[in-house]
Amino acid sequence: MKENFENNNEDADFSPVVKYEEMLIENEKQYFDVEEMEQIIEHYLEEEMLSNALNACQYGLTLHTSSATLLILLSEIYLESDQSIKALKVLQSAIEKNPCNSDT
Repeated sequence: MKENFENNNEDADFSPVVKYEEMLIENEKQYFDVEEMEQIIEHYLEEEMLSNALNACQYGLTLHTSSATLLILLSEIYLESDQSIKALKVLQSAIEKNPCNSDT
């Protein structure tokens, strides 16, 4: 039982959110794959930390400029921030960049 608890704590130390926040504290750039960026952004959205979600999404888009998934998350952030016109423009951009993506 204790082993499972310790393993869960170890996994939490290596979560993308922890890695991202450590990067911010140390003011260093690090690479995150698209799935890690999605996890980070979704974490901040779930916690209703929209400015953190926006910053993470913008960082993710510097790493993955044509990611339709990150653009969709960015539009969600804009919608949550009552910026529907920006959200629509971002969605249109996602469709233009990746017209075959079933998420868009």
